[in-house]
Amino acid sequence: MKELEHIDLNDVTLEGLLSLPPDAKGLVLFAHGSGSSRHSPRNNFVAQVLCDHGFGTLLTDLLTSEEDEDTAARFDIRLLSERLVGVTRWVRHHAFTKHLTIVPGATHLFEELGTLEAVARHATQWFTQHLRIKH
Repeated sequence: MKELEHIDLNDVTLEGLLSLPPDAKGLVLFAHGSGSSRHSPRNNFVAQVLCDHGFGTLLTDLLTSEEDEDTAARFDIRLLSERLVGVTRWVRHHAFTKHLTIVPGATHLFEELGTLEAVARHATQWFTQHLRIKH
């Protein structure tokens, strides 16, 4: 199931693409705010691999399309942090939780040969090991 979600925060509504496989083991949040977006082929690839292995994903933009045109907004750490906290609260309110890790050696675009595949494999393995279903 893939659905476009509207995430209402105090002063803005953000969009996110939520994918939930049946009996999802947890949810991984992808937050975009500095020149990337939820439409990124790299992040969609990793999200699809996670979904194929039973994890839900939410790919969300921390800036509106208008804000993203402003280069300064892309590097406004306070704004991006506040938005990330707001999206995280929205996720918790909707009963999805868990963690995300960073893969050593991979740059933010995963352009190095084999790194995108390695990130997807590592993320799947890490979430399989660390996420537990709450009953």
